[in-house]
Amino acid sequence: LILLGAGAWYVTTDSFQSLVRRRVVAELERVTGGQVNLGSIHTIPFRFQVEMRDLTIRGRESAGEVPYVHVDHIVARVKVISTLSAEFGFSSVILDHPVVHIISYSDGSTNQPARNFKRTANTTPVAQLFSLSITQLEVRRGELVWNNRRIPLDFTAKDISADMSYSFLHRQYDGNVLLGKIDTRFADYRPVAWMAEAHFILHQDGIDIRSFKANSGRSRLQGSGRLVNFRHPNVVAKYDVSVDLAEASAIARRSEILQGILHSAGEGAWSSATFFSTGQLAVKNFDWRDKSVGLRGANLNGDYSLNPQRLAFAKLQAGLLGGEV
Repeated sequence: LILLGAGAWYVTTDSFQSLVRRRVVAELERVTGGQVNLGSIHTIPFRFQVEMRDLTIRGRESAGEVPYVHVDHIVARVKVISTLSAEFGFSSVILDHPVVHIISYSDGSTNQPARNFKRTANTTPVAQLFSLSITQLEVRRGELVWNNRRIPLDFTAKDISADMSYSFLHRQYDGNVLLGKIDTRFADYRPVAWMAEAHFILHQDGIDIRSFKANSGRSRLQGSGRLVNFRHPNVVAKYDVSVDLAEASAIARRSEILQGILHSAGEGAWSSATFFSTGQLAVKNFDWRDKSVGLRGANLNGDYSLNPQRLAFAKLQAGLLGGEV
């Protein structure tokens, strides 16, 4: 009882808060490779809650630029945490005004901080950086800044799991992300709920997406590809997408489309200079109606090719108005 009482008293002291702060900063620096500054941290052990303010992670950007990562306020409820390994578990995490800043340099690299790995004879070929799970993640007033272009990020995600490891042999990061459910809102459209998973390899100057899958209702997207040179991006990808047109129409707050499936599969490439895509396109069971005209049970399929100069279709076959074209 004396030991338990002493432990309960110690976790309320400033010494314990300082210990937790040093461990958090050291772990973040180990995982990211950047310079970490933490304004303040407050733990409530008996509620398994951690609050952090003014978290900054600096990469290769200059001192006067927006840092690699900055979060005004973090509130996390710990589910499982291991101080002996890099495994974390949270029942909920709230990020208030997180800003992620990506800068592309002339050599194709970014301001992502470089990690200094020191491999010894006892080190395994692959080092586990982190493995975490979050039951619910909420991002408020978030921003992604990519070369001075700001992209707002506001969403709530559930059942998240992520892990990343580093390969000494290939000098690359292997990552996996699974998102159970994400609720997002775009402008004046209806809210959209979707799920996704991604498996990727991160190099110094590019990303290989081994597989990506996402679905929302009866719509789905899956694909794979590669992005080379962050300064002058060159993307090559294969894709297979299926969109429920009635659900998409409802999200856009339009009522003309009653049902239909749009399916497209193909491959393409994109860069700042040009782009192209080739594949197959199909529309099935398409119903459209306005106040005076209606179209029911229409079907269309064919091949297509797209580039900056033209959009071309071939082998088009359509069934509509009781006939075929």
